[in-house]
Amino acid sequence: MKLLLADMPVEVQDGKLVQRKRQSYSWAAFMDGTHPVHLNVRLSCFKSILNDSQFQACNQDLLRELVFAKDIHGREVIQITDEASRQYINSRLYYCGRYEIFEGPSVHVSSTAVVVMAYDHGICAQVVEENAKHGKLDFAGFVSCNEILGPSLSKNMGNAEHGTREEITAFSLWDTNGDGLLSMDEYLRYCAQQFGKIKVAMKFMKNAEEYKREVQNRTSLDAKYVLSFLPSVKEETFQADLKNLRNLGGYSMADYPHVVVMPAADRSLDDIYRKERPNESERRNLLQQVAEALQYLHSKELVHGDVKKLNVVRVDNHLKLIDLDATTDFGAPRWLLLFVVSAPRPMSLDDETYTTIWISSE
Repeated sequence: MKLLLADMPVEVQDGKLVQRKRQSYSWAAFMDGTHPVHLNVRLSCFKSILNDSQFQACNQDLLRELVFAKDIHGREVIQITDEASRQYINSRLYYCGRYEIFEGPSVHVSSTAVVVMAYDHGICAQVVEENAKHGKLDFAGFVSCNEILGPSLSKNMGNAEHGTREEITAFSLWDTNGDGLLSMDEYLRYCAQQFGKIKVAMKFMKNAEEYKREVQNRTSLDAKYVLSFLPSVKEETFQADLKNLRNLGGYSMADYPHVVVMPAADRSLDDIYRKERPNESERRNLLQQVAEALQYLHSKELVHGDVKKLNVVRVDNHLKLIDLDATTDFGAPRWLLLFVVSAPRPMSLDDETYTTIWISSE
C-alpha cells in the first residue's frame, strides 16, 4: 500500500487532485491482469486507496483518475485489469454497473418520463452470453450478435447462416485458432474495434401501467418499423440501483422506477424538419416511411395513439415509431388521433403550412 501511495498517478494539492509530474506507473502495473497479483489483494488495495482519508473530499474524482490512468504503453487501467476488478470498477462508476449516463440535460423530460443517453458497457457481453453455445460463438451466433449491436452491418444478409462478406472476413480474422468459434474475450475485442462504445437511449417511466403497455405493445413487432428494445439488466436490478443515481433533468429517478433501453436514435422527425430543412422530395420520402410504419402497425390491428414528429425517430437512416405507451388495439373505444405534418408552399421552401390529418381507429 505504501509503495502504491508513493507512486500514484495523482496527488492531492490544496484539497484537489492534480496529475503527479513524475511516476513509475506502479499503479497501472499493479492493476494489470497479466501480472501475478492475487485477485483479493488487488481488489483490497483498490478499495483501501479509495477509502484513504487523504482522498475523502475527492473520492469520486479519484476513482475516475485511477480507472483511466494509463500504463507505460498508453493503455488504460480499465482495459488491462482482470475481469473481476473490471466488474468492481463498473459497479462503482456506472448505473447498474454498466450504464454511463451522459452529463448535461436530458433528451426528454415530462411528468411521466425522462429520457437520457448513455453508453452501455455491458451489452456486448450480454449478447454473447445469450447467443453462445457452451461459452463460444459460432458464425450464426456471431451474426445474431451483430444484428443487435450494429444492424447496419448485417442488414443486407440473406440469412443468419451466411452473413455479409464483411462478417465472414471479420469472423475468420478474429477466430485466431481456426476452430470456427469465438470466445467471449475475442468477441469483446472485436466489438471494441467494430462498434466502439455502444450508445443507447434509456427511458425512465413513472407509471407502471404505461410501462407494461409499452413493453407488451413492442413484443413481436418488426424493428424495421418500431424502435425495438435492447437487451438490458432485469427490472429489479434497475430499481435496486436507483438510490445511487443522481437526479436527471431536475427529477428524482426514484419517481421513475420503470426503465427500458433502446438503440440511440440519430434524430427525431421534428429535429430533422427543423435542423435539416428537407426539400419537397425528401419530405415525401420521410412521410412515405412514416406511412409504411403506421400501415404495418395497423396490419397488427394496433393504433399508435400519439403520432407526432417527436415520436418518429431516425435510426440507421430509417424512420421508426417510438412511445407505444398509448397504443391500443382496434377493439378499443374509437378515438381520433391527430397527426400534424408540414408541407412547403409551392412558392417557397422557407414558408410552411400545416396540414391536419385525422386518423380514426378504423
